[in-house]
Amino acid sequence: MKTVRAQKFPKYLQQHRLQKMLSHWYTLLDLSLVIQLLMFFNHMLEDKYNYWVNLGIFLGKDYYNLMKNILL
Repeated sequence: MKTVRAQKFPKYLQQHRLQKMLSHWYTLLDLSLVIQLLMFFNHMLEDKYNYWVNLGIFLGKDYYNLMKNILL
């Protein structure tokens, strides 16, 4: 019984690691979608909002690239 338990344990760890990677990929996808939405609304908004939208795009891209470099 001990050997069976020892064999099952790393498999569980691998599944957990895969779930973590998948969740990270989903957060990356969400971030890219948010950035694209901000860039799309940037064309439609008035000039007074452009500064804040551009700041959000800049920070979002920075965070996105940071997360991508950590994961890949």
